[in-house]
Amino acid sequence: MPSRFSSSLLLAVLTAGCSVDYEVDPNFGAIPALDSTTDATDEASVEDSSVVDSSVVDSSVVEDSGALDTTAIDATDATDARIEETSDADAPDSAIGDTATADTAIADTGPAAGDAGCTANPDCLTGYACCGGLCKSLNEDPTNCGSCGNTCPTTLGTPKCIAGKCGYATCPTGLGDCDGSGMCATTLTNNLSHCGACGNACTVANGTAACTGTTCTIGACGAGFGDCNTTYADGCEQALNTNTHCGGCGVACTRANATADCSTGTCALGACDTGFGNCDSNAANGCERALTTDVNHCGACGKVCTTTNGTPGCAAGACTATCSAGYSDCDGNPASCEINHNSNFNSCATAVQLLDSGGSNDICATTTTESTVVAGNNREGFYRVRLVQCSGCSAGNPMRVRFTLVNPAGAAYDLRVWEAADCGGGPDESSSSGTLGGTETVTFNNFTGCGTTSREFRVEVRYRAGRSCANYALTATGAY
Repeated sequence: MPSRFSSSLLLAVLTAGCSVDYEVDPNFGAIPALDSTTDATDEASVEDSSVVDSSVVDSSVVEDSGALDTTAIDATDATDARIEETSDADAPDSAIGDTATADTAIADTGPAAGDAGCTANPDCLTGYACCGGLCKSLNEDPTNCGSCGNTCPTTLGTPKCIAGKCGYATCPTGLGDCDGSGMCATTLTNNLSHCGACGNACTVANGTAACTGTTCTIGACGAGFGDCNTTYADGCEQALNTNTHCGGCGVACTRANATADCSTGTCALGACDTGFGNCDSNAANGCERALTTDVNHCGACGKVCTTTNGTPGCAAGACTATCSAGYSDCDGNPASCEINHNSNFNSCATAVQLLDSGGSNDICATTTTESTVVAGNNREGFYRVRLVQCSGCSAGNPMRVRFTLVNPAGAAYDLRVWEAADCGGGPDESSSSGTLGGTETVTFNNFTGCGTTSREFRVEVRYRAGRSCANYALTATGAY
């Protein structure tokens, strides 16, 4: 070791005059100590940079060492230079005497940085290790990450060593470094917490979120809500208890002739409109019956209109009747058309006697005009008239009588007259114009002279057409 030899040789020179026999160096043989005759060095010469030169160490000394050569002697120049830096004349003794300090200062060049040559870890800076003869950063080197030779995988992309742990410089599509480890360990597809990007959490108002691929979507809406505008941003925005969205998006809640109610999320029937009823108890078809015109639900559900001898009807929620031909509803009860105009209320044998105003059944047929009290009915019937001869009967003033029938509006009756008491055969006289509301007239005169003092007539009023609750009016006038 040249540095070791240089220090020993210099010490021998500076300590001339001392009793030193030999300096033994394990690397070299014994070196003969210098005697006083060679002490040419004094304080002044110590300060001089040329203390040791070729005159001090002769060739015999070199030869005795058996190990010194010109290269070893030249190394003393470095020692000379270091000695010159000492300002105190006495300082060289102590400085030169501490050979260990001099050796360390000369050999220590400091730990090596990255990629510098090395033989062991102490040769490298902290955080570096000697890997394959080079100082490598175990915190950053992807081929020596955390330990020598630990190569980071390239499975998912460009590797990166982060604080001694393997990761990736750039995450591949579908993965993310969401925990900051650099490992790209987080799947970004179908991940509610990191959907398409780290930290992009999927949430849905009034519902459950889903991550479809890398896009946040609505998985399911909560009960009573719907995604009616198909927009993720506002979630399940629509309450499904409105008449526009009842139980489902776009499901309208309507009920015929009624108010609809979807407050519970199910379309229900509210109040029926005026004049309508939910008569089948089916909310789906609303208030299906018109109570103002329906004969089976007239004015109320289940109220049925019926009419005897006619057709029932319903008007303004009340039962009405349309009577069949020859019938009339004259008592105001639509349940029956109780008047049968085509039926007789009596017979020829039970004919009603027509009386005069004084209550007499004798009607003067000559001289003085006299009429019976008006008889009336709205049904067919028979009547009886007794004519008598009054004073003054002559050829110019014979017995005579006139029967008059005034029909009510809307109806027509025929007038039939018999001179026979039994109404046998066809009538002797009749009037049957058939005019609704018209007048029928039959007359008799010149009854076989004045020899007959009285005559009996039978009069029939027979229905022809129309209907009316009003009575016809029948009168007989003598001596008309």
